[in-house]
Amino acid sequence: MNLADLGIGFDAYGIATALKRNRLRVPANQRSYAWEADHVKVLFEDLSAAFRNSKSPYFLGTIVLTRGADDALEVADGQQRLATTSILISAVRDYLHQRDQHGKDTAAKYSSDYLLEYDPLTADSVPKLRLNAEDNEFFLRAILSTPDSPDRKGAASKPKWSSNERLRDAYELASEFVEKLIAPQGEKERIRLLVELVQFLEERVAVIVIKTTGQMDAYKMFQTLNDRGLKASQLDILKNFLFSQAAGRTAEVQPRWLSMVSKIESHDEELLLDYVRHFWISRTGPTREPELADRIMTVVSGERQALQVVMDLDTSASDYLALLTSLQAPNFAQYGPESRNEVYTVAALLRIEQIRPLMLAVLQNFEVAEARRAFSMFVSWSVRFLIAGGGGGGVLDRNYGLRAHEVTKKEITTAKHLAKAMEGIIPSDTVFRGAFERHKVTKAALARYYLRCLEHAKRNDEFPHLAEFEAPESQANLEHIMPETAEAAWRVPRELVDANYKRLGNMCLLGAKQNVAAGNLPFLEKRHLYKESPYLLAQDVALVETWGPAEIEGRQVELAKLAPIVWPI
Repeated sequence: MNLADLGIGFDAYGIATALKRNRLRVPANQRSYAWEADHVKVLFEDLSAAFRNSKSPYFLGTIVLTRGADDALEVADGQQRLATTSILISAVRDYLHQRDQHGKDTAAKYSSDYLLEYDPLTADSVPKLRLNAEDNEFFLRAILSTPDSPDRKGAASKPKWSSNERLRDAYELASEFVEKLIAPQGEKERIRLLVELVQFLEERVAVIVIKTTGQMDAYKMFQTLNDRGLKASQLDILKNFLFSQAAGRTAEVQPRWLSMVSKIESHDEELLLDYVRHFWISRTGPTREPELADRIMTVVSGERQALQVVMDLDTSASDYLALLTSLQAPNFAQYGPESRNEVYTVAALLRIEQIRPLMLAVLQNFEVAEARRAFSMFVSWSVRFLIAGGGGGGVLDRNYGLRAHEVTKKEITTAKHLAKAMEGIIPSDTVFRGAFERHKVTKAALARYYLRCLEHAKRNDEFPHLAEFEAPESQANLEHIMPETAEAAWRVPRELVDANYKRLGNMCLLGAKQNVAAGNLPFLEKRHLYKESPYLLAQDVALVETWGPAEIEGRQVELAKLAPIVWPI
C-alpha cells in the first residue's frame, strides 16, 4: 500500500527547520507543556555533547503533524521537543539582543525565522509555534517576546498554571545552558558560537516529520507515540479523547475543562488525576488508575456525551474540593459544624483517599439529614480500618466504589441502607477491640487524635470522635511514658523498648510544660506529673507503682474497651 494513499507524507530535516518552515499549533485537546527540569536538562546535555562533536547529525525522533479543521498544521506528537527548542532559541536570541549591532540584527533574524512571524491580517506578530490555551499566552509574552518588550513585565508574563512554571523553568535552564556554553570565549567568539549552535539546530539536529491529511486517526497516533520518553498520561489520553469526541463544540468544552483544572490545581497541582478517577468511580463504580482512560472511552461516545462529562467534571470539582476543605467550604454551611469537622477528620486528619468517591456521591445525592449521618459513620469506618486493617487487596477501593455507584444511581438513599450494604466489610466491635489492644501508632498526629477521643469518651462527652477540635488552650503534647531512650535511661532491653514504645498503651497526653519536665526521667520520678495532669487517662497512669510491658498491655486493653464507644458502627 502506498503511504500517500493513506494521506501520510514523510520528510527529514533539522528541528529548527520545522519551526522555520511551518506555522504550527498545539490543538486544544493536547497536553500542556509537561517536561520537568530533568527532561530539559537531559536534552540540553545531549545537544551539548553532539554540538561539540558535530560531524554527524543528532537524531531527535519523530514529529507528527496533522491538518486541523481550518487546514492549519497541528502538532499531534512532538510538542515538548518543539517547545523546548523554541525556548533554547529564545534564550540565544535574548543574549544576542543585548550585544552590539551585529548581535541585535542576528537576534531579530532569529525572532522572525523561528519564533515570531508578522501576520499582515492582524498587524501583529504571531508565534511560529502556538501552544494550547493554558500555555500560549505565557509562552508568547514571557518567552517568545523580545527582552525589551512590555509583555515581559506584564501580568500575562506571570505563571498562572503549573505548566507555565515548567516553561519558565525550561527558559531559565536554557539561559544557563547558553551562558555555560559561551563562558570560555571572548565577546566576538561568543556570537559566532551561538550562530553555529542555531545552525546546528537547523541543519543537524534531525527529526523525521510525518504529515497526515486527517484521513489517519490523529487520536490513535497520539495514544501510541511517545515524546522523547515521556509517555502520554491517563489525563493526556483522556483529555485528547474527550476533545476529539466533542470536536464540533470545542468552544464549550475547552473553557469548562480549563475551569475544572484551575479549581483542582488551585488546591493541589498533583490532585487532578485522583479527582477525575474519584469522580468517575462515583458515577460508574470501581476503576483502577491504569484503566481510567479506557473505561471512560468505552462509555462515552459522541459529542453530546463528551461535553456532558466535561461539564460534570467542572461542576463536581467544587464539591470534591469542599470535601478537602470542609472547615471553610461554603457548600458545607447547611450541614452544620459537626459534619464539617467529621469530613475534615476523614479527609485531612486521617487522610483516607479510598472513601472520597463515596463521600462525593453522598454529598451530591443524599438529603442533608442522611448525609450528616453518613459523614459521622465515615469517621468510624475510617478509624476501624486504620486500626484493624481488612482493606488490603483493593477491598476498600472495590466496596467504597460499588457503594458510591449505588448512591449515585439512587439505589442507596439513606445512611442506614449504606451501613447495611457494608455489613461484613467494616470490622466488627469484637475485631476492632481486639486489634486496638495490639495496635502500634507510628504517627504522632494519629496518636494524639486517638487519645483525645478516648479521653472525651471517658468523660462521657458528646461527639468524642471530634475531640480533634477541642479548644486550642486545652490541647496537649503526646507523652511516651517509656521513652525511646529507655534502653539507656531506664536500663530496659532494646527489644522490649522496640516492642512497646509505640503502643498506644504507652502514650498519654500532658501539657506542654509537663511533657518537657517528664523528659526521659525514670517512671517514679515523673509519676507525679501524670497525677497532676488534667487528663483522666494520664491520671490513671499514676495509679501504678512501676511501668513496663505488663502495665502497657493492661492499659491498652482498657483503652480498647472505650474504642467501640468512640467509633461505633
